[in-house]
Amino acid sequence: MIKQGFDFLSADVPGGFWVWIALLFIGSFIVWFVYRTSEVVDRRKFIKWLTWIFVLSIFVYGGLWWIFRLPVRHERIALATTEGFSTNDSQAENYALQYETFLKLSRWLPPKKFIVYHPDWIYRIIPENSATNADSIRSLFKKMKVDRILWIGWNPGRHIFTCVSEDTHSGNHRRRVSIYGNSLSSALGKWVREFYAGRDSLQGAVRLRRVDFPVFSDERLSFARGKLELLQNDLTVSQNTFQQLLAKNPESAPGLAGLAEVCLQKAIKKQEQGRYLIDDLAMTYSTVVQAGKIEPDWSLVHLLEGKYYILMEIWSKAQESLFKSFHLYPNDDALYVALSRLHPSRLRKIGFYSIRQTLNRAIFMNPASIPGHLFLADALYRQQDLAGAEKTYRDLLAFNPNLKDALMELGKFDINRARYAKAGQIFKGILKRDSTDADAIYNLGIISYLKGNPDQAIRYFQKALEKGNIINAYLYLSKIYEQKGDRNKAIAYLRKRIHTQLGPNDSFAEEARKHLVFLLNKKGKE
Repeated sequence: MIKQGFDFLSADVPGGFWVWIALLFIGSFIVWFVYRTSEVVDRRKFIKWLTWIFVLSIFVYGGLWWIFRLPVRHERIALATTEGFSTNDSQAENYALQYETFLKLSRWLPPKKFIVYHPDWIYRIIPENSATNADSIRSLFKKMKVDRILWIGWNPGRHIFTCVSEDTHSGNHRRRVSIYGNSLSSALGKWVREFYAGRDSLQGAVRLRRVDFPVFSDERLSFARGKLELLQNDLTVSQNTFQQLLAKNPESAPGLAGLAEVCLQKAIKKQEQGRYLIDDLAMTYSTVVQAGKIEPDWSLVHLLEGKYYILMEIWSKAQESLFKSFHLYPNDDALYVALSRLHPSRLRKIGFYSIRQTLNRAIFMNPASIPGHLFLADALYRQQDLAGAEKTYRDLLAFNPNLKDALMELGKFDINRARYAKAGQIFKGILKRDSTDADAIYNLGIISYLKGNPDQAIRYFQKALEKGNIINAYLYLSKIYEQKGDRNKAIAYLRKRIHTQLGPNDSFAEEARKHLVFLLNKKGKE
């Protein structure tokens, strides 16, 4: 109860409720100092001034609290099928049903009252061993602050759509709803109108009259397969799936949006590596513009367009696209992560004043937001809030202790803080689950190098090259052999890194080139 009250008073104010305490302390100290060191303030004035300081600090903090106030309470709804959240291709029908239901509910339910959890949020965070276990799914949803689970299902043979509503707080199940027919859209439309009409929250279910229900088309199932492949990070396979879909129907908005999302992910990865990304950016732009013409009110299309402009550093266009997405559907965590890339001055029109506040809103919308937590931790680290950054990583790992993205970033965070033993445990834990993980092997090599164990570092770096071609290992191998006095090997490894240059912005290849010139000049003078 005390913690909830403290969180409410802190809202999204940078520094939280401690800001008010700091204001009160500083003001009181100034008055006390004047009282003790001069005759300007007598005892009566001292008490009066303290009272004014107290009142003024409340007003100042109240203004900050209003600016950075928490959003209104939403009812949070998650969708699940009895088969769970497996990403196998055989689950394409389940994903298609979840995604189609999500789209309808998120468009028809008022976003200021309801947050409908995107199926992708659950697929990304749920541990593999819990993906098909109903009790584990319930436990995860409770951590994600879900108020109500809608267990949905589809019997293709009998064309029956079923839904059971479950309250996560009481565990009570509502009556089962059975809908017969050929169109999911009209079924859900009537269901939503009767289910929520004139009500502030879910209160029960009603049996509907006969309505149409869909037999899932090849287009929807292909889109679902492409999305599941994307969730598994199989970008090439996912791209092929969406391209095959578009070959059959060039004006498929889901296919165009899916292809744009894949190409955007490829472009982001290539940018991080300094590789050529023009082709992927061109494909992203052409497909997202075409999708926008077909589905102008689909928030995802404008979000992808905004992300494209961020990569291109066309900030005014990025702002315009992201604001369109915001006004269409303001409950997407990925939207706030993208907005955090803009300068805070651009966000004042929609009520945000800092990067931290924007990322906190992403986590408010999706408590298990992977990009929200990772971006926030990075922002806190840059602001030297190391304790806050570490807590943010661990908050994310509370949902899935084996989440590789969070573990890798936490391990690198520990390396930067010279906590080599902790970092080593993290990367060795990753290798226990996947002995071929080249990134973990590479980071163990860095730890060995920094701890002054060059021979062990060499073995790790060579293994990282063997398992995953982590080409930056060449730089460390060059440094080690240079320190050992074997300049020829050092030069050879630098040349290998230069020959594996990824693109025009590959800063590590440029670093290798500069150091190679230095070593060759040094060798020529001897």
